[in-house]
Parts: sequence; C-alpha cells; structure tokens
Amino acid sequence: MQNTGIVSKQRLFPDGVMKPDTNISMEEKVEREKKLKKVCADFESLFIYNMLRKMRSTIPKSGLMNEMKGKDTYETIMDQKVSEDLSNKGGVGIQKMLFNQIKIGR
Repeated sequence: MQNTGIVSKQRLFPDGVMKPDTNISMEEKVEREKKLKKVCADFESLFIYNMLRKMRSTIPKSGLMNEMKGKDTYETIMDQKVSEDLSNKGGVGIQKMLFNQIKIGR
C-alpha cells in the first residue's frame, strides 16, 4: 500500500497511537474547524506583518527630515492593523491553503 502522507479521520494521541476520530459530536467538529480557521488566519496575519516589516526596512533613510519620536511605534501598530485586516478579508491565500492542508491531514 502506498503511503500518501494523508491520515483520514484519525488523530494522534499523546502516547503516539493513532485512534479513530469517530467519538466526537458534530458540534465539536464544527468548533474545532472554527478554531483551526482562527489559527490559520492568525498565522497569515503574522506572516503578512513580518513581510511588511521587512519591506519597510528596505526603504533607505533620506536624512531630509528629523526622526520623529514614536514613529517606530506608530509603524509597528499600523503594520499589525493592516496585516490583521488583510488576513480577515481573505488575505493572500496562505490561510486557505494552510487550512485545507491541515484539514486533510486530520
């Protein structure tokens, strides 16, 4: 039998033994799916935030204006909000891909 790397309807318990995932109710499955979607959205938000920070760090300092106090804090908060909003509105696709991959593996 070929190993595809996909484990269907099973979960890994702390003792490392694979057991069927048949004893959970529909409500619990829905709740788990909501939590998984939230985690995937949070991951994408962090990814976008780090991408924005790295992009901002590539902009050279011109020296024409004095550095304003609190500018770094403002930019950090702005990057966090933009990344959260972008992720909540569908993001860049990482959230969906990650969710589908993890859901298949469950």
